[in-house]
Amino acid sequence: ANSKCLRVCVMEKPNLVLLVDDDEISNFINETILKGNLKNTEIHSFIDPHEALTFLKNTFDQNPKPTLLFLDINMPQMNGWEVLDQLQEIKEIHNFLKVIMISSSIDNTDKKKSRENSLVVDFISKPLSNSYIQNLIS
Repeated sequence: ANSKCLRVCVMEKPNLVLLVDDDEISNFINETILKGNLKNTEIHSFIDPHEALTFLKNTFDQNPKPTLLFLDINMPQMNGWEVLDQLQEIKEIHNFLKVIMISSSIDNTDKKKSRENSLVVDFISKPLSNSYIQNLIS
């Protein structure tokens, strides 16, 4: 089903895609779908959101590039909203980063929260699909 996206339905192909999800199987499935649709794009997945944040900070310190982040909401160490709060602090990434919240539950509170966050462009339910990625990247 095609969701009404929150902000940007179609975007330029990102140079970097990150998956942050504490579920390894979700990461594996999503990474496989992304690799099939985004040739020559750097793709990394993280189970630990702290590692993802460190990676992002280091990447953006050296060489900011258009980045798409698929961010799971419910994670034990740090939830997706806490990750977003940390990202909001890093001013230099705001022009380059687009976040898509990804969740196994579609909770209207989460949708509302996504809409209110300037970094978040969409909110989707797991798992990713080929058609979603194809529609997303022009």
